[in-house]
Amino acid sequence: MPERIATTSDCAKCAALCCVAYPSDDMPGFAASKRSGEPCPRLAPCGTCTIYEDRERLGFGGCIAYDCFGAGQFVTQALSHSGAQPGRTVATQAMIDRFLLVRPAFDLLRLAQRLADDNLPPEHESRRVSIVRSLEDALLTGDPASVEHVLLPAKAALRDLYAARSMQNRKGNLNSRRAHALVG
Repeated sequence: MPERIATTSDCAKCAALCCVAYPSDDMPGFAASKRSGEPCPRLAPCGTCTIYEDRERLGFGGCIAYDCFGAGQFVTQALSHSGAQPGRTVATQAMIDRFLLVRPAFDLLRLAQRLADDNLPPEHESRRVSIVRSLEDALLTGDPASVEHVLLPAKAALRDLYAARSMQNRKGNLNSRRAHALVG
């Protein structure tokens, strides 16, 4: 099943939402103190990082580790009016609010998409596809209530799928050990 929403970050297509939306007080890996909605002091007016190459050395290792899984560019593209230029679009409060709302859905969507590589049993694959579709549908409607409505059920269903996968892996490892013990 082809995904309709990419869960790979593309900072060049984003309005630096992670650099503006999140507070950084008492957060390891962020050398600047700022409140939610305030731009990082290292963010240029055009929305690019002024210390990009030196982030880790200057105490911004958290920026390197962070991944929005595509939520930033999704929101930027959805809420930018025609004529917006990636890397030059300034984050608006509406973008920040939407980003903070959809970010958990992108985490769940990424987790569900990663399971596609696991050769799940048909019933689990069917459930995984259903989770992906429900998250994508909610995100594509642009309706915040739709996104909020699907988060808890998707999280619970993914927890169940990951638990089933873990149990299946344990059984496979146990069978492998038994076979090795019989042969070896």
